Amino acid sequence: MVLGSHGKESFFGAAAAGLHISRSLSIFRTHTPLSRTHSPLSRTHFPLLVYPLSLPRRAKEEAPHEPGVNSGNIGNIGKCQAVVRSLGGSAGRDSSGDRMAVVTGASSGIGREVARLLSISGWEVHNVSRRACSVPGVKNHVFDLSVPQQAHEAAQSLLAEVATSSAPKRTMAVVHNASTHFEDSVTASDPAHMAEALNVSVVAPSILNGALARHMSTGSSIIFVGSTLSEKAVAGRLSYVTAKHATVGLMRSSTQDLFGSGVHTACVCPGFTDTPMLQKAMSKAPEEAAAFVSNFVSMGRLLTAEEIAKVILFAIGNPGVNGSVIHANGGQRET
Repeated sequence: MVLGSHGKESFFGAAAAGLHISRSLSIFRTHTPLSRTHSPLSRTHFPLLVYPLSLPRRAKEEAPHEPGVNSGNIGNIGKCQAVVRSLGGSAGRDSSGDRMAVVTGASSGIGREVARLLSISGWEVHNVSRRACSVPGVKNHVFDLSVPQQAHEAAQSLLAEVATSSAPKRTMAVVHNASTHFEDSVTASDPAHMAEALNVSVVAPSILNGALARHMSTGSSIIFVGSTLSEKAVAGRLSYVTAKHATVGLMRSSTQDLFGSGVHTACVCPGFTDTPMLQKAMSKAPEEAAAFVSNFVSMGRLLTAEEIAKVILFAIGNPGVNGSVIHANGGQRET
């Protein structure tokens, strides 16, 4: 469960996702007591149980942005590099001066943490989303990935950055973190919502991969951010579950298409992750929310965005995970 943001605040339609979580938490009042050793809850009781807490929020009130590029000022990253070296793999090494990372939905949540860790590790980081990333030094390409034409424009904007390198290929890490979330079902679905979910999670990543893959050198990576719902399902999240299952399919197909190229792929599937959006929802019923998390997550707490980001950086730096689905949910209770 990860709520990300492609300028719509991760996994998630800001207000809409927040309301969904608060409504979901209200059901726990019918179950007392909750304990770490016994749970009367079934999968139908927690629709947010497996949906990314770093989804890009689709905030209706958000002012529209004109597509374009906004380069931030490069910050002092040298003194922070040691923080990321412990992650292992190429993502933790000193900067080679020609490593380029693209993170979609890096304006907040998990995406922002990925951008931050890559930046302090010496990568040239580019954010593609509807809103800018506040991490110093990150270059912002402001596009709406739910619109295929804008995804193509984002690809061209990124290719212009690739062209600044004298080398024919660069070491790249592309992290497809952007997502969107709607409450819908078989009997209450909106084709526009399904199209948007698939555009953000499948069509836009395919467009970006197609444009960038030929410029990736050996050691590059394409990492997809899925969800616990990439391999499970709950009622009332038709478009979201469909899109997240498709994300895994896209990753596996990409692995086969890139066979022997030296470019590896993986799909990281977060569980309940501590984001501002989730905290806002939990604050409306803090005791019930805390009891639910304690009862459902083995660690007894939410994961942090940084913890998920570190898993993503691990995948970036380790070709051995090529083609893998990596769950990072703190150990969830099976129901």
